[in-house]
Amino acid sequence: MEMYVYYSIVIFGIIILSLYGYILWLKTFEHLNTLKKNKYERMLIPLIDEMVNNFIHPTSLYIPEKDTIISSLSKSKLKKSVVEDRIIHYLESQGGFVNAKLIHFSEEAGLIDQELKQLSQNNFYAKALACKKLGELRSKTSVPYLLKEVNSPSQDVVYNALLALAKIGDEKGFLEAFKNINTSILLSERSLIEIVDSFEGDKSSIYSQMIHDDNEFVSCIFIKSAGRMNDITITPQIATYLKGYSKEKTIAAIKALSNMHSSAYLDDILDHLTDENWEIRAMSAKALGAYDNLGVIDNLILALSDPQWFVRYNAARSLLALDKKFSHISKVFEGSDAFAKDILLLAMENNNMLSLILDETLLSTDIDQKTVLLIKNHITKGGDSKDE
Repeated sequence: MEMYVYYSIVIFGIIILSLYGYILWLKTFEHLNTLKKNKYERMLIPLIDEMVNNFIHPTSLYIPEKDTIISSLSKSKLKKSVVEDRIIHYLESQGGFVNAKLIHFSEEAGLIDQELKQLSQNNFYAKALACKKLGELRSKTSVPYLLKEVNSPSQDVVYNALLALAKIGDEKGFLEAFKNINTSILLSERSLIEIVDSFEGDKSSIYSQMIHDDNEFVSCIFIKSAGRMNDITITPQIATYLKGYSKEKTIAAIKALSNMHSSAYLDDILDHLTDENWEIRAMSAKALGAYDNLGVIDNLILALSDPQWFVRYNAARSLLALDKKFSHISKVFEGSDAFAKDILLLAMENNNMLSLILDETLLSTDIDQKTVLLIKNHITKGGDSKDE
């Protein structure tokens, strides 16, 4: 029995020593790699900076730094990594013909090929990282390879592939990706809108084509992105979805037009405040708060009595955004609708307005005093006597 104990101690000791040795070797390897990388940075970054400077301020047709950098890379992944990071740094900060030259250099130096090799791996993390790098390098030669990854089983790979296509700005490839995307693993709406927002090509062109796509979800993504980007050139096209279309497209159109503050369609949005679908009414109530138009206040006051809570809450938020002096909401507190009063108080509390009203030292002199008294009276009594 004692022998088993001794053997166990020896075996566990060997395992611990092996782990310690592995950790020591790993740390040593990382340290040497860091030293090597620092050495390459000192050697290559000044050459890259000089090359870029020659791109911006050309002194001759021949740029010696370019050939020097390419010849020094050979098969060293670490050197390529240093050069790649520096090129990406400039691609993010420059533009125009300088970026075109940097992209061409990336192709010549084998940086694109190195990342394309990573796409052939079975490791999803490596694939996602390669997609990200290819997007940052912005070479159109990688578009066909990225399109193959759009329907990857990994959401991370799909996201980075789509984002890469957006950064590259190739219209044909980007539209093909969205037309062929596998909806069973579709990313969240917010992620997709951010990807479309990031497109570095002709946004108006892709909006004009994709807002009419047969895939309703994809169509709504482009409608909402156009609203966020304030692309007023396609406002009339978006406005066609205000009437006679699906709930999703109507909501997307209302949201986009309110983001653009397109007053030409204010009456159409106002009409949807009485739509039979409560979700459309809720979006309309929210959208009206984006317009600096006091003419919609009475409509919003009526919406405070809507049967749906979200419609009432959005109407209250919009009403407070428009009636900054509280000169109109006195009608609500003079009335008998307890739901309308309570939803207004909740919206005030969530917007940090209620504490200002209750604290006289913080209350602005611009606020209507009659309304303030009505609110305080309502809070003190726990509701008007009319509501009891």
